[in-house]
Amino acid sequence: MKTSKVLFMAECAAIGVAMSACVMTRPMEEAVPPPPPVAQVETPAQPALIAQVENSDAMAAKDMEMKRLQELLAELGGKIHFDFNSAELTSKTQEAVKSIAELLAKNPSEKIRLDGFTDSVGNAKYNEELSIRRADAVTALLKQHGTKDEQIVAMGHGMSMPIASNATTEGRFQNRRVELKLESMSTG
Repeated sequence: MKTSKVLFMAECAAIGVAMSACVMTRPMEEAVPPPPPVAQVETPAQPALIAQVENSDAMAAKDMEMKRLQELLAELGGKIHFDFNSAELTSKTQEAVKSIAELLAKNPSEKIRLDGFTDSVGNAKYNEELSIRRADAVTALLKQHGTKDEQIVAMGHGMSMPIASNATTEGRFQNRRVELKLESMSTG
């Protein structure tokens, strides 16, 4: 109430009305009306600025998705390991591959390279086929969860590129793998 009176008196003084006349003609409870709204004029740069902000937000979201994808690959060490004479993924690796697939589906300009390998137990022809089946198992799960064919490059290499000694159980386990590498479509 006091604030309204002060503002009202200031308004009367500004227009040159005597304070006594001002108080008589207008009740003190009445609030001073707000100023009229300022018309907002859209400048030609505003739509471009809005698009730039939206594009920046989309790029930030994509960057976060790509960072998460790289984290998932790092958690796997870039590899999925298999049991002896098997092309079946464990439930843990299936969950990781599903997450990778969902992120790849959201980022169609990215692709993944899958390279299947085996240990040295068995003959070369059989191991070549087993390495292809391993890469195909990962491919099938990726596709089942939204990754497109053109985003996947899969190959089997058999026992040709061991990363550990085949003389030990642990070494053979390390060699039974599918390596996953993220690649951009533009570099493919």
